Amino acid sequence: MRLLCLLVPLLATEAVAQSPLVSSPTDAATPSQTTPPVETAPPPAPAAAAAIEPAQVPTIEQEPWYSLHKGRKFGVQLDLGGPDGGGLTALFRPYWWLRVNAGLAYNIMGVGIRGGLTAIPVRWVVTPSLNFDLGHYFNGDFTKFVTPSNDAERALLQDTAYDFWSAQIGLEFGSQEGFAFYVKGGIAHLSATLPGTEVSAYMNSKGTTSGTVTAADAHFSALLPCFSLGFTYFIF
Repeated sequence: MRLLCLLVPLLATEAVAQSPLVSSPTDAATPSQTTPPVETAPPPAPAAAAAIEPAQVPTIEQEPWYSLHKGRKFGVQLDLGGPDGGGLTALFRPYWWLRVNAGLAYNIMGVGIRGGLTAIPVRWVVTPSLNFDLGHYFNGDFTKFVTPSNDAERALLQDTAYDFWSAQIGLEFGSQEGFAFYVKGGIAHLSATLPGTEVSAYMNSKGTTSGTVTAADAHFSALLPCFSLGFTYFIF
Protein backbone atom coordinates (compact mmCIF):
# COMPACT_ATOMS: atom_id res chain seq x y z
CA MET A 1 0.00 0.00 0.00
CA ARG A 2 2.81 2.33 0.86
CA LEU A 3 4.39 1.54 -2.49
CA LEU A 4 1.18 2.47 -4.32
CA CYS A 5 1.02 5.83 -2.57
CA LEU A 6 4.51 6.63 -3.76
CA LEU A 7 3.84 5.64 -7.43
CA VAL A 8 0.67 7.74 -7.92
CA PRO A 9 2.34 11.17 -7.54
CA LEU A 10 5.24 10.03 -9.69
CA LEU A 11 2.93 8.98 -12.57
CA ALA A 12 0.95 12.23 -12.39
CA THR A 13 4.12 14.27 -12.67
CA GLU A 14 5.24 12.34 -15.75
CA ALA A 15 1.86 12.79 -17.48
CA VAL A 16 2.00 16.52 -17.02
CA ALA A 17 5.53 16.63 -18.43
CA GLN A 18 4.50 14.70 -21.58
CA SER A 19 1.37 16.81 -22.35
CA PRO A 20 1.69 19.56 -25.13
CA LEU A 21 2.06 23.16 -24.10
CA VAL A 22 -1.19 25.10 -24.06
CA SER A 23 -0.86 28.47 -25.77
CA SER A 24 -1.99 31.46 -23.90
CA PRO A 25 -4.96 33.49 -25.16
CA THR A 26 -2.57 36.28 -26.07
CA ASP A 27 -0.47 33.99 -28.24
CA ALA A 28 -3.57 32.64 -30.00
CA ALA A 29 -4.78 36.09 -30.89
CA THR A 30 -1.40 37.17 -32.28
CA PRO A 31 -1.06 36.13 -35.94
CA SER A 32 1.97 34.14 -36.86
CA GLN A 33 2.82 36.61 -39.65
CA THR A 34 2.28 40.37 -39.91
CA THR A 35 -0.64 41.13 -42.26
CA PRO A 36 0.49 43.54 -45.00
CA PRO A 37 -1.41 46.86 -45.03
CA VAL A 38 -4.16 47.16 -47.57
CA GLU A 39 -3.04 49.48 -50.34
CA THR A 40 -5.66 52.10 -51.10
CA ALA A 41 -5.95 53.43 -54.64
CA PRO A 42 -4.61 56.97 -55.00
CA PRO A 43 -7.27 59.65 -55.47
CA PRO A 44 -8.03 60.17 -59.14
CA ALA A 45 -6.18 63.06 -60.68
CA PRO A 46 -8.43 65.96 -61.54
CA ALA A 47 -9.73 65.50 -65.05
CA ALA A 48 -8.31 67.87 -67.58
CA ALA A 49 -10.78 70.41 -68.81
CA ALA A 50 -12.42 69.25 -72.01
CA ALA A 51 -11.72 72.57 -73.54
CA ILE A 52 -9.86 75.59 -72.29
CA GLU A 53 -12.20 78.49 -71.95
CA PRO A 54 -11.42 81.13 -74.53
CA ALA A 55 -10.24 84.49 -73.36
CA GLN A 56 -13.05 86.84 -72.62
CA VAL A 57 -12.94 89.26 -75.53
CA PRO A 58 -14.79 92.47 -74.63
CA THR A 59 -17.98 92.76 -76.61
CA ILE A 60 -19.31 96.01 -77.95
CA GLU A 61 -21.70 96.28 -75.05
CA GLN A 62 -18.81 95.94 -72.58
CA GLU A 63 -16.83 98.83 -74.00
CA PRO A 64 -16.60 101.80 -71.64
CA TRP A 65 -18.43 104.83 -72.92
CA TYR A 66 -15.20 106.81 -73.18
CA SER A 67 -13.21 104.25 -75.21
CA LEU A 68 -13.03 104.48 -78.98
CA HIS A 69 -15.22 102.02 -80.83
CA LYS A 70 -13.37 98.80 -81.77
CA GLY A 71 -15.82 97.66 -84.45
CA ARG A 72 -16.75 99.14 -87.80
CA LYS A 73 -16.58 102.91 -87.81
CA PHE A 74 -17.57 103.98 -91.34
CA GLY A 75 -20.81 103.41 -93.19
CA VAL A 76 -23.64 104.91 -95.21
CA GLN A 77 -27.21 105.92 -94.44
CA LEU A 78 -30.17 106.29 -96.76
CA ASP A 79 -33.57 107.54 -95.61
CA LEU A 80 -36.80 109.08 -96.79
CA GLY A 81 -39.29 111.12 -94.81
CA GLY A 82 -41.20 114.32 -94.45
CA PRO A 83 -41.21 117.24 -94.39
CA ASP A 84 -37.41 117.44 -94.53
CA GLY A 85 -37.16 114.99 -97.44
CA GLY A 86 -34.68 112.19 -97.95
CA GLY A 87 -30.95 111.99 -97.67
CA LEU A 88 -27.86 110.01 -98.59
CA THR A 89 -25.18 110.53 -95.97
CA ALA A 90 -21.86 109.11 -94.85
CA LEU A 91 -21.55 107.81 -91.28
CA PHE A 92 -18.69 107.97 -88.82
CA ARG A 93 -18.89 106.31 -85.40
CA PRO A 94 -16.09 107.33 -83.01
CA TYR A 95 -17.81 105.70 -80.02
CA TRP A 96 -20.29 102.82 -79.90
CA TRP A 97 -22.98 105.20 -78.61
CA LEU A 98 -22.37 108.13 -81.01
CA ARG A 99 -22.70 108.49 -84.78
CA VAL A 100 -22.06 111.52 -86.99
CA ASN A 101 -23.60 111.86 -90.45
CA ALA A 102 -23.20 114.33 -93.30
CA GLY A 103 -24.29 114.33 -96.94
CA LEU A 104 -26.92 115.36 -99.45
CA ALA A 105 -30.61 116.04 -98.94
CA TYR A 106 -33.39 115.99 -101.49
CA ASN A 107 -37.10 116.62 -101.61
CA ILE A 108 -39.48 117.21 -104.46
CA MET A 109 -38.81 120.94 -104.34
CA GLY A 110 -35.01 120.91 -104.50
CA VAL A 111 -31.55 119.76 -103.41
CA GLY A 112 -29.69 120.61 -100.23
CA ILE A 113 -27.16 119.47 -97.67
CA ARG A 114 -27.65 118.01 -94.21
CA GLY A 115 -25.81 116.66 -91.21
CA GLY A 116 -26.60 115.35 -87.79
CA LEU A 117 -25.87 113.32 -84.69
CA THR A 118 -27.30 110.03 -83.45
CA ALA A 119 -26.94 108.86 -79.85
CA ILE A 120 -27.64 105.29 -78.74
CA PRO A 121 -28.25 105.07 -74.98
CA VAL A 122 -28.37 101.23 -74.87
CA ARG A 123 -27.97 98.35 -77.28
CA TRP A 124 -30.68 95.69 -77.39
CA VAL A 125 -32.23 93.48 -80.04
CA VAL A 126 -34.27 96.55 -80.93
CA THR A 127 -31.98 99.54 -80.38
CA PRO A 128 -33.47 102.94 -79.46
CA SER A 129 -31.85 106.09 -80.83
CA LEU A 130 -31.96 109.84 -80.31
CA ASN A 131 -31.46 111.83 -83.50
CA PHE A 132 -30.84 115.46 -84.33
CA ASP A 133 -30.41 116.68 -87.92
CA LEU A 134 -30.17 120.05 -89.59
CA GLY A 135 -29.80 121.16 -93.17
CA HIS A 136 -30.31 123.72 -95.85
CA TYR A 137 -32.14 123.57 -99.17
CA PHE A 138 -30.66 125.88 -101.77
CA ASN A 139 -33.93 126.30 -103.63
CA GLY A 140 -37.46 125.24 -103.20
CA ASP A 141 -39.91 125.22 -106.05
CA PHE A 142 -43.33 125.48 -104.40
CA THR A 143 -44.97 125.79 -107.82
CA LYS A 144 -44.92 121.98 -107.90
CA PHE A 145 -47.70 122.13 -105.33
CA VAL A 146 -49.25 125.57 -105.94
CA THR A 147 -50.26 127.03 -109.29
CA PRO A 148 -49.11 130.70 -109.42
CA SER A 149 -51.58 133.27 -110.67
CA ASN A 150 -49.00 135.53 -112.33
CA ASP A 151 -45.28 135.88 -112.99
CA ALA A 152 -44.59 137.77 -109.77
CA GLU A 153 -46.12 135.00 -107.70
CA ARG A 154 -44.24 132.41 -109.75
CA ALA A 155 -40.93 134.18 -109.04
CA LEU A 156 -41.77 134.28 -105.35
CA LEU A 157 -42.63 130.57 -105.11
CA GLN A 158 -40.14 129.17 -107.57
CA ASP A 159 -36.90 130.02 -105.81
CA THR A 160 -37.37 129.69 -102.07
CA ALA A 161 -34.35 128.58 -100.06
CA TYR A 162 -35.05 127.36 -96.54
CA ASP A 163 -33.38 125.79 -93.51
CA PHE A 164 -34.61 122.96 -91.34
CA TRP A 165 -33.80 120.99 -88.24
CA SER A 166 -35.43 117.91 -86.77
CA ALA A 167 -35.36 116.04 -83.47
CA GLN A 168 -36.54 112.44 -83.61
CA ILE A 169 -36.70 109.26 -81.54
CA GLY A 170 -36.01 106.08 -83.47
CA LEU A 171 -35.98 102.30 -83.25
CA GLU A 172 -33.34 100.30 -85.12
CA PHE A 173 -33.73 96.65 -86.13
CA GLY A 174 -30.70 94.63 -87.17
CA SER A 175 -26.96 94.54 -86.60
CA GLN A 176 -25.08 97.53 -85.26
CA GLU A 177 -22.01 96.19 -87.06
CA GLY A 178 -23.71 95.68 -90.42
CA PHE A 179 -27.16 96.35 -91.82
CA ALA A 180 -29.94 97.89 -89.72
CA PHE A 181 -33.38 99.23 -90.64
CA TYR A 182 -34.92 102.07 -88.65
CA VAL A 183 -38.05 104.12 -88.16
CA LYS A 184 -38.05 107.61 -86.61
CA GLY A 185 -40.58 110.17 -85.54
CA GLY A 186 -40.50 113.60 -83.95
CA ILE A 187 -40.71 117.27 -84.83
CA ALA A 188 -39.18 119.41 -87.59
CA HIS A 189 -38.71 123.14 -87.84
CA LEU A 190 -38.69 124.90 -91.21
CA SER A 191 -37.64 128.50 -91.77
CA ALA A 192 -37.37 130.54 -94.92
CA THR A 193 -36.59 134.09 -95.92
CA LEU A 194 -38.24 135.63 -98.98
CA PRO A 195 -36.41 138.54 -100.62
CA GLY A 196 -38.15 141.89 -100.19
CA THR A 197 -37.96 142.66 -103.92
CA GLU A 198 -39.94 139.57 -104.80
CA VAL A 199 -42.43 140.16 -102.01
CA SER A 200 -42.92 143.74 -103.21
CA ALA A 201 -43.43 142.60 -106.79
CA TYR A 202 -45.98 140.04 -105.67
CA MET A 203 -47.94 142.52 -103.54
CA ASN A 204 -47.94 145.13 -106.31
CA SER A 205 -49.11 142.53 -108.82
CA LYS A 206 -52.25 141.96 -106.79
CA GLY A 207 -53.26 145.63 -107.03
CA THR A 208 -54.89 145.57 -103.63
CA THR A 209 -53.29 148.85 -102.56
CA SER A 210 -52.89 152.22 -104.22
CA GLY A 211 -49.38 153.22 -105.18
CA THR A 212 -46.25 151.11 -105.04
CA VAL A 213 -45.54 148.85 -102.10
CA THR A 214 -41.99 148.32 -100.94
CA ALA A 215 -41.65 145.37 -98.61
CA ALA A 216 -38.73 144.15 -96.52
CA ASP A 217 -37.54 140.58 -96.51
CA ALA A 218 -40.24 138.25 -95.25
CA HIS A 219 -39.39 135.52 -92.74
CA PHE A 220 -41.49 132.40 -92.33
CA SER A 221 -41.16 129.47 -89.96
CA ALA A 222 -43.19 126.43 -89.05
CA LEU A 223 -42.98 123.62 -86.48
CA LEU A 224 -44.36 120.36 -87.87
CA PRO A 225 -44.45 116.66 -87.02
CA CYS A 226 -41.99 114.57 -89.01
CA PHE A 227 -41.09 110.96 -89.68
CA SER A 228 -38.51 109.01 -91.63
CA LEU A 229 -37.71 105.46 -92.72
CA GLY A 230 -34.28 104.27 -93.70
CA PHE A 231 -31.33 102.00 -93.15
CA THR A 232 -27.70 102.15 -92.09
CA TYR A 233 -24.90 99.92 -93.28
CA PHE A 234 -21.45 99.89 -91.69
CA ILE A 235 -18.80 98.85 -94.22
CA PHE A 236 -15.51 98.98 -92.29
